[in-house]
Amino acid sequence: MNKNNGFIALISVIVITMILLGVTATLGMKGFLDRFNILEGEAKETSAGLAAACVEAARIKIADEGSTYTGGDTLCLEWPCAGEDDDKKCLVSSVTPDIPHTDESTILTHASYKGASTNYEVVVNYVQELIPIVSWKEI
Repeated sequence: MNKNNGFIALISVIVITMILLGVTATLGMKGFLDRFNILEGEAKETSAGLAAACVEAARIKIADEGSTYTGGDTLCLEWPCAGEDDDKKCLVSSVTPDIPHTDESTILTHASYKGASTNYEVVVNYVQELIPIVSWKEI
């Protein structure tokens, strides 16, 4: 009878050890994967900031050139603008006048940073002096 008690204790220790190892491995992987989620969130914030900077650059050009500005500009964070590296620039895709509202234009911008991209569609009133924003949405 004493023989079986030692066997049961040994098996219990092995089972408890395996459970604790499984819990530890799971929690370790959770922390490891959470780090990547945080990095993706930061990349999205950066791409949104780049796209918003292009919107503001387009508003400045509209204030300077009026309704003749059509976009197509690239805004770089570094000088010189480093080739094909999309992580440090954004694009004012187009600036088009709105047909039903003759005093409004739609600005389309695009920016990407480390795999996260942001596209904005912003409607502005180009007749008023401060070029106010009528609507702003991510597309």
